[in-house]
Amino acid sequence: MNVAVRRVTVSLCLLLAVGSLFIQAPSITATVREDIPVYVLGTNDTRGPYASPSISSVVDDVINTYGRNGEVASVPDQSIVLAPGQAQGESSVWTDNSVYGVGEIVTIHISPPVMTGVGKWLIVWKPDDSWMRIDFQIPPGSEMADSATVTADQPGQWRVELWGQVVYPGPTASLLATCTFEVYDTTPIPVVTVASKTIFGDEFSGLGVKVERRQPGHRLRTTLATPFSLELQGLCKFTAKSTTTVGAVRYRFAYWEDETGAILSGSRTLYYDIQSAKTFYAVYGPRQYRLTVEVRNATGARVPGATVEVTQLGQTYMAVTNSRGKSVIGGIYAGQPFSLRIIIDGSVRHQETLTITRNTRYSVYVT
Repeated sequence: MNVAVRRVTVSLCLLLAVGSLFIQAPSITATVREDIPVYVLGTNDTRGPYASPSISSVVDDVINTYGRNGEVASVPDQSIVLAPGQAQGESSVWTDNSVYGVGEIVTIHISPPVMTGVGKWLIVWKPDDSWMRIDFQIPPGSEMADSATVTADQPGQWRVELWGQVVYPGPTASLLATCTFEVYDTTPIPVVTVASKTIFGDEFSGLGVKVERRQPGHRLRTTLATPFSLELQGLCKFTAKSTTTVGAVRYRFAYWEDETGAILSGSRTLYYDIQSAKTFYAVYGPRQYRLTVEVRNATGARVPGATVEVTQLGQTYMAVTNSRGKSVIGGIYAGQPFSLRIIIDGSVRHQETLTITRNTRYSVYVT
C-alpha cells in the first residue's frame, strides 16, 4: 500500500468514526518510532484550563507522521481510531506525599503514562483559586511521559486534575482523575516575650497580662503571668493591670516598653502588629509622696534657713526651711530609699537614710 492509499484509509476511518458517534472498535496498529513528533498541549493558555488542542492540526500531524514512518494495518469499517499505543482503561493521578512544606517540589504521577499521539494535561488548582496548566512532553529518546513537578508556593489544600483527549474521534476533553495534597507554611512564627519591670529597671514576676489575637483561623484570648513567651503573628492586643504590688509597695502602670528601651504606649492596652520576634515590658512605678521636714536645735527651737537635701535614685532635691523651720520636698518615690542631709552654714549637721510609703512629716534635731 503506498503513502496515498494510507492517507485515504486513515482519513476515511476518521469520518466514519465521527459519524458513528464513537462506536468502539479495534484500534489501528503502528510501529512507534522515536522520531514521531509529539503534539504538546496547552501552547496557548488563554483558551482556559480545559481547552483541547485543535483537532485538525493533531489529525494532520498524526496522519502525515504515520503515513511516512509507520506501518498502518487495515481499518475495519465504522471503527474508532485511537492514538497508537493508547489503551482505554482507568486513569489515576497522585503525588509522592500528602503533605509538603512551602517551597518544596511536588512530583505528580499519572497512570497510564502519556504516549505519542495522546493528549493529557494537568490542571493544578492552588489554595487561592488560581491555576496552572501542565502539558506533558515526551522526553527525547523516550516513548512515554508519566510525571510532572510543581513548586508548592502557597499554604493550604491543592487540587490536581488529570485531563485527557484521545486524538480521534473528536476534540472533547475529559476529566480522568483527581487528587489533593496539603501545603503548610514553613516560615517560623515569631516568638513574643512579655515581661514586667519597674521604672528603675528591676524586673519582677507574676503580673497578669491579657493577650488577644483575632484573625481568621487563629483566635486567642488568654491571661498569663509574666514572664511568658508565645508564638504570635499579626495584630495582637496586650492589656496590663492598672496597679500591682512589688515588695509590699503599691505600683501603678507607667508605660509599655520594648527590648530597645523605646516607649510604645502610655496606655495599659497595647496594640502591635507582630512580624518578628519581640520583647514587651509592662513598666510600673511607685507613687510619689511629699516629705515635710522640720528642723529644730537641741533646745527644741525651730531653725530657719537650714538647707534640706534629699537624694534618691541619683536625683538630688534641695529646699530651705522657712521661719518656722519647715521645708517641703515632693516627688519622692515610695519604697525607694533616699538620703537626707541637713546643712547649716555650709556644714552637714545631720545625715541619714529613709524610706517612705506615704506623705510624711519628719522632725530633725541638730546640735
